[in-house]
Amino acid sequence: MSSCRRVRRGQRTRRCRSGFVALGAWLLLAAGAARAQNEISVTLDRPNAFEPAFGKVQVEAVVVAQQPIERVVFYVDGLVVGETQGPPHEVSVDLGEDVDSHDFFVVAYGADGSTGSSTLTTPGMRIDEKISIRLQQLYVTVTGQDGERVLDLQPDRFRILEAGEPQERVTFARGDIPFTAVVMLDSSASMAGEKLRAALSGARAFFEGMKTLDEGKLVVFSDRVLHRTPFTTFPEVLTAGLDRVRASGGTALNDHLYLSLKQLEQRQGRRVVILLSDGIDSHSVLSASAVAAVARRSQALVYWLRLPYRPGAPAGSPPSLTTSWRSSAEYAREYESLGRTVEESGGRILDLDSVDGVGAAFREILEERGIEVTGKTKTGVAPESAEPLAWLDSPPLTTILMDMNKYSSNFMAEQVLRAVGAKAKGAGTTAAGVVVMREYLDSLGLDPKSYSVFNGSGLSRDGSIP
Repeated sequence: MSSCRRVRRGQRTRRCRSGFVALGAWLLLAAGAARAQNEISVTLDRPNAFEPAFGKVQVEAVVVAQQPIERVVFYVDGLVVGETQGPPHEVSVDLGEDVDSHDFFVVAYGADGSTGSSTLTTPGMRIDEKISIRLQQLYVTVTGQDGERVLDLQPDRFRILEAGEPQERVTFARGDIPFTAVVMLDSSASMAGEKLRAALSGARAFFEGMKTLDEGKLVVFSDRVLHRTPFTTFPEVLTAGLDRVRASGGTALNDHLYLSLKQLEQRQGRRVVILLSDGIDSHSVLSASAVAAVARRSQALVYWLRLPYRPGAPAGSPPSLTTSWRSSAEYAREYESLGRTVEESGGRILDLDSVDGVGAAFREILEERGIEVTGKTKTGVAPESAEPLAWLDSPPLTTILMDMNKYSSNFMAEQVLRAVGAKAKGAGTTAAGVVVMREYLDSLGLDPKSYSVFNGSGLSRDGSIP
């Protein structure tokens, strides 16, 4: 719209007023008001921009807007660390011991798609000198010249040397500390028959002799793992299923000893590995030097129970072996290197003349760990007329299931399923257990066509339950 006022002829100017000027000014004001209404103001209130940030840090943002805020996303050093949907807009992040500079960034998203953001950078902490000190726990068993354990050793009689250099002793304590043991049984083809039966019998005796808080794990191996259990304090779990173990394949001793030592690194207390084998490593990818390195880090005592490779062979003599992998001399060096690793660990080698010494060897290791074993050790089969002298009741099923779920043990789940089959159907097999499980699901009213059950652990691509 516009309007002009006429003037008489002869006037020097003609004045005209346009309404478009006023309309343009109004539109500019309206656009500014709309932007102000949609604008999202974000300020990072914490952490302090002038102080280093490390450890647990609280990140707080103040968001001011005329519209609803859908979410606020927090970033630290480019990574998302939290998100909020409503006030207060704050998250907690653990930066650990990193005292370098950190970038904090926060973005607020409005309901109409608009955003607001803020950035804050904390300074790094100046470090003139960094000293790293790591305490190492040492678990030792001290015996006198008579072979008896020394129980009254005083701190001033105990020295620690590393590469010949004295080391500072920070604390010193005595007492029986629970141990965690991995028992490794060689079940390669050369162990078939009497050797394997004696090895399994010795392992049973060892696990049954452990104290309440002691923890064990069984690994039966050849060139692959044939049988293994989780770490547990229950002897019945450690010895379940041993009757089905058969000897087969070659010997990958280094590979499986390496894996056992790595698993022990995560356990607390005294750590022990007991290895029973009759031969030389013929199938491992890893060398004995690789095993030695991880053995030093694990602080585990390694015991090597060595059976003769063939009847009449001198105790401790390596078998003669030549393959495309190594020569006979190289195999002999590997054999000697593994022996040095055992001795450096604080354990020892027990050379057995025959299978008759297996039980006594396991007993000897228990006694070294402070567990008293009474009676004699004998390898054999109990006659059917034998009367039981003692027995061990299984823990309640609720306790077993709690341990099974805590460690997510597929092996224990399979054993529970078989135990259910034995109880309900008289057959301790997976098939019998599956029948009982299906009957139970049917009793709940589930359509048999809606689920598939093949085992107790669920490790089957075809298994499904709605």
